Amino acid sequence: MAAASEAMNEFGLEVLRALRRDKLPPLPEYFELYFNEILLTKPQDLRKEAVELSKYGYASDPSFQIVNLETKLKEHSRAIKEILNSLGNVHKQFNRSFQVFNKYVTDASNLTSPSAAQNLTLMLKNDVSGLVNFINTQTDSFKTIYQKSTDILKTVEEESIFDLVYGVFNKKYLLAQIIHEQMRIQHLGHASTLIIIKPSKSLDISSEKTQLIVNKTIAKILMKNARKSDIVSFLGNSTFAILLRHKDIQNASKACERYYEVLLGSNFFIGDKEIELKVHSGISTIEHSVSIEELLDKTIEKMEQADENDLPFCTGA
Repeated sequence: MAAASEAMNEFGLEVLRALRRDKLPPLPEYFELYFNEILLTKPQDLRKEAVELSKYGYASDPSFQIVNLETKLKEHSRAIKEILNSLGNVHKQFNRSFQVFNKYVTDASNLTSPSAAQNLTLMLKNDVSGLVNFINTQTDSFKTIYQKSTDILKTVEEESIFDLVYGVFNKKYLLAQIIHEQMRIQHLGHASTLIIIKPSKSLDISSEKTQLIVNKTIAKILMKNARKSDIVSFLGNSTFAILLRHKDIQNASKACERYYEVLLGSNFFIGDKEIELKVHSGISTIEHSVSIEELLDKTIEKMEQADENDLPFCTGA
């Protein structure tokens, strides 16, 4: 376990004293600013230890991923604009060609000699050929831009970290965070837990619309009551998961009890039918030696046990 040295612990207190001296609140952003500034004045060994420990720290938020996705969406927007511009050029070219062809029709009605008709036919052929070449060029451009746009959207989908329907993180992001948490647990030795929550089987959910409303309500309440450091995500099949960093089973149980009570008091009506928002949860300790698949399976099993026994949650054995 990579525990912090006494010198590092004293350094942390020094940072806090500096914040207090300058009458700044001990907020994460201020602490990080002073931490990095004061660290530059410290011996090489302490700086090296800080760098090593920082490998197991947390990013304050996923902004770097959001910025990356926004950049790709802007590229997609530019691609759409290119397509619209090309369509505008095609429209203009057709209008010009239509006017030219009308002129050919007018000129043809006034022709009196075969040679003049032949020349007019040749000119018309050349103009039609030019129009066909222009359309072929634009078609190739459309294909290229469309493929680029499709590739960008595919990348955005692959790199997305949010479930846009429910406004929580998606399963892929949760699994990545669990892997990182397992690494931190292995080196730092703290306790973290995983909670899986699902509406009770006793709920009378007879339509997709009702299911959507139930899921959205659960997502909203979970996000409202979760800590900033918790990772709330949607796993699919009306199932939600919460990664609780630095929370043991006892504290996770208290969180589940709170979620259960808050959700139970959030009944709503769909038409004349009242929906009692009841959920059940399973809780597991995250261990670095247990695979993600095994962790999810055993936590889901505990959640199902809680549902079968009509319990708010189950920690299992």
